[in-house]
Amino acid sequence: PEWRGRNYPVNNVSKQGVYRFLQQLNDAENTTVYGLPTEAEWEYAARAGSSGIRYFFGDAPDELGTYAWHGANNRTPHEVGLLKPNPWGLYDIYGGAVEWVEDRYDASYYQRSPSVDPLNKWNGEYQARFAVLRGNGHDANMCRSASRYTAGDYGRIYKEFTGRDLEILEEMYGGLRIIMRSIPRTQP
Repeated sequence: PEWRGRNYPVNNVSKQGVYRFLQQLNDAENTTVYGLPTEAEWEYAARAGSSGIRYFFGDAPDELGTYAWHGANNRTPHEVGLLKPNPWGLYDIYGGAVEWVEDRYDASYYQRSPSVDPLNKWNGEYQARFAVLRGNGHDANMCRSASRYTAGDYGRIYKEFTGRDLEILEEMYGGLRIIMRSIPRTQP
């Protein structure tokens, strides 16, 4: 597709494909520091020091179009960096491409998780429908810093937004935001 290029977000890659890429990147640099963010890391970066509000800039979605591709303006991928970044300099943290994070979905996990660096690891076989996605912006609510959904949820939302089915049972496709940790973490 014409939107793939140097200045565009990586999109349409399976989570297993992301892990293969990260392994190759780490092998090429003889390290283990590159990975996907956890849900907690992703949200911390999205909030950029804010707390208790829907977006890093406040609760009203009126300014969202200044920072995020969402709703009607999010029908095709856009070059990264055309809109304003968040206060920490991260572009397109809301809206645009849906992004994989490390965690496995569990609706009650955060009620019993550690308060520092929670990660709901995969126990057993990977199942795409339970993978967690962050970002994107079919509507203003999906752009909230705390918005999270499974690949299964996203398939339903995608159909509501586009009228087209999205196969999510075995291979779901999304985008990625790579982080570099100062302390390496093993891949799930």
